[in-house]
Amino acid sequence: MDGRKALERAYHLMGDDPFVMLEYGLLLRKQGVRVDAARVLERVMPAAEKRGIELSAIDRARMHYALGKIYEALW
Repeated sequence: MDGRKALERAYHLMGDDPFVMLEYGLLLRKQGVRVDAARVLERVMPAAEKRGIELSAIDRARMHYALGKIYEALW
């Protein structure tokens, strides 16, 4: 819970930072909040492009894997 509170605070302060969004989305997925996690994770790439940041292959893989697991659970 402390980690979630810290990431929520960072997300609210730096909401357009793709790295914060990625970690917050991954945490939400782990806690079973799939709809919010998908909403946050789907905004990571547009936020990175907007800031001119290229996510590493590992970060992109983590994001897509988490989104895939969320979509699989929804079906």
